[in-house]
Amino acid sequence: MRRTMEETSKMRALCFLVSFLWVFPSADQAFDIPLPNALLIHGEPMGFNTSSHRQKRSEKENVTACSSHEYKPRRQNHCCNKCLPGYIVARDCSGSSQATLCVHCKSGTYMDIPNNSKRCEACSSCLTQYGQIVLSACTMEKNTQCGCPEGQFKKHSGLDFICQECTTCQNGTQAFKCHDDKDTICQCFHNFFFDDSEKMCRPCSQCQGPECQDHCPDPEAAQRPEESKGVLWVAVGAVAVVVVVVVACALYVYYTRRHPHPQAHLLIYVEQLLSLITIKTAIKTTK
Repeated sequence: MRRTMEETSKMRALCFLVSFLWVFPSADQAFDIPLPNALLIHGEPMGFNTSSHRQKRSEKENVTACSSHEYKPRRQNHCCNKCLPGYIVARDCSGSSQATLCVHCKSGTYMDIPNNSKRCEACSSCLTQYGQIVLSACTMEKNTQCGCPEGQFKKHSGLDFICQECTTCQNGTQAFKCHDDKDTICQCFHNFFFDDSEKMCRPCSQCQGPECQDHCPDPEAAQRPEESKGVLWVAVGAVAVVVVVVVACALYVYYTRRHPHPQAHLLIYVEQLLSLITIKTAIKTTK
C-alpha cells in the first residue's frame, strides 16, 4: 500500500516536470501558436514564435517606393508604369521590367490624367436649360467643355453655372469686356453712377442711397461754389472802388500842395496851348 502511494507520487512529479518543459521550452526553440489563439498587438502576433515577427519586419523594411509616373499593384512589391491619359489599366505588369497592359477609353468616356484606374470617367452633358452650349466635344483624353453663347457670361450656381446676358454700358464706356465668368465693368460718364441692381449707368439726380454718393457730387455743395464766387466778386469790386478813391484823393492832395493856385496855373497852360496852335497854323499858311 505504502509502495503504491510512493509510485503514485513519482508519477505525479514526472507529469509535472513534463508539463513544465512543454509550457516553457528553451530559448533556442521556436514554439508556434495558432493565430486565433495568439495575442495581437498592433496587428502583430505576440507569442513564443519570434521568427515570423522578424520576417514581417524585414518585409516592411524592403518595401519598394514608386515614382510619380508609377504605381504599385495590390499585394505586390514592384512598380508598374501608369497608363497615359485616354487609357486605363487592363492588367498590371508582372514585374518591374514588364509593361502595363493599357486599353483606350470607350466612346462616351474619358480619362484626362496618367492613371492606374480600371475604368474611365463618363462624359458630362451641357445643361441646355441653363443656356449652356458645347464649346468642345468629349474625347477619350478630356471631358466635354461647356460654355455660354456670345454676349453672355457664366454665373456660377453651386457646381453648375447659368448663362446670363452681358451688361451694356449706356451713359458710359466699357472698362473691362464681358468674358467667361466675368460680367462687363462699366465706367459711367460724369454725373452718372452705376446701379448694380439694374446693371446700368443712371444720372446722379436719381442718387438716393450711400452706394452712389462716392460717384455723385453733393447738389448743395455744387451750388455753394457759385454763391461764394458771387460774394467774392462783390468784395473785389468794393475793394477796387475804395482803392481808386484813395488814389484820387492822394493825387489831388499832392497836386494842390505843388500848385497853391491851381486855377491860375490852368489858365497859363491853356494860353500856352493856344499860342502853340496859332504858331503851327501860321506856319502852314505861309507854306
